[in-house]
Amino acid sequence: MNTSLPEKKRTAFTILLYIGISLFLGKMIVLYGPSFPIITDSLKYIEIATSITNGEYAAIKGIIYPPGYPAFLAIVYTLLNTSAATIFAVHFLLLSGIASLTFLIAQRFFNIRYSLSLLAGLTILVWPYMILYSILIMSEVVYIFFLLSSLYLLLAACTTKTKRSFAYAGVIIGITTLIRPITLLLPFWFIGLYILWHLYKKKSLHLYKEIGIGIALFIITLLPWSLYMYANTGVLLPVSSHLPHVLDKSYNTLSYEDAFAVDAEPSTPEVIKSKVKNFFVFWNPGAGGYQAQQVIDRFPAAIYGIHLYKIGFFTILLLAFASLLLPNKKLSVYLLWGTILYIWLLHTVLYPYPRYMLPTVPLIIILAVYTLDNYSSVYSKITALRK
Repeated sequence: MNTSLPEKKRTAFTILLYIGISLFLGKMIVLYGPSFPIITDSLKYIEIATSITNGEYAAIKGIIYPPGYPAFLAIVYTLLNTSAATIFAVHFLLLSGIASLTFLIAQRFFNIRYSLSLLAGLTILVWPYMILYSILIMSEVVYIFFLLSSLYLLLAACTTKTKRSFAYAGVIIGITTLIRPITLLLPFWFIGLYILWHLYKKKSLHLYKEIGIGIALFIITLLPWSLYMYANTGVLLPVSSHLPHVLDKSYNTLSYEDAFAVDAEPSTPEVIKSKVKNFFVFWNPGAGGYQAQQVIDRFPAAIYGIHLYKIGFFTILLLAFASLLLPNKKLSVYLLWGTILYIWLLHTVLYPYPRYMLPTVPLIIILAVYTLDNYSSVYSKITALRK
């Protein structure tokens, strides 16, 4: 590969490469890989999406769910067709988008050399859980694409410091929240980190107008749906009406392995103990359960791949944490770690199933290759700590 190509041509080539690989892998997996039943949340998404195409919005057992992913399905149904294979193809196209954003963030905001940035994007394309959720009718791939898009735009806003870039970031974070409400408080978390950053650097705060525009566009993006929620529930809710169920489930789910079924309300010490456990269990790489077993049943050799995946996961995670040892860390490092910490803490309080850790994977991959790109600095810091 000629890495002396002009940057724009090299970037375009890389993105086209990701698209080609992703669609090829997707076709092979859909044709020859395992298929999974359409159950639980998938059935809800399909019912709501179908109602949207009929000019309504279905409430499932009286609960109004977030509109983002059902709206995505409705668009696919309208423009293409309702087959699962078509949805999976669009998922794999978005997966190439996630890989491209991973590459672009690594290149433009971390100044990581091309070979490692390319590797970061390729790792996304072959990440087992990314592939798994690309062949399920679930919101993960769409959610991660928009979350990573919002982080890219936010990094660009911090670089350009223009009102337009902050406005774009606000809109995309708003759309991300409509897909999964977990990001509802993320803009305000970022503002807190921004204040702490300037206090740490002993710099005066600025960009008030730009940040204000971003927050305003974030709220405006959510407002029409919030008004719809109020009109149908009589309660002012930002995204969905199932928050009480989520909180109840998070209180009663004491372990990663637990199903949401309890005979009696747990005691406060039990709940605290479970949340402490959640803090560490959040980084469970997964690769278990009936889906993994179904793959192993069809391809027995896959058990070795699962072991390799776990080794790879913890190696990448270790390299990502090593980025905290780098001197003169970039603002982009703090922003990515701030996002990881937000997701980590929130799911410590709620429940840390592997699917909720998945959105952090592109971020830890970027931080891992950043560490590799600055290996000599990390090695020097570790040597100094030993003395």
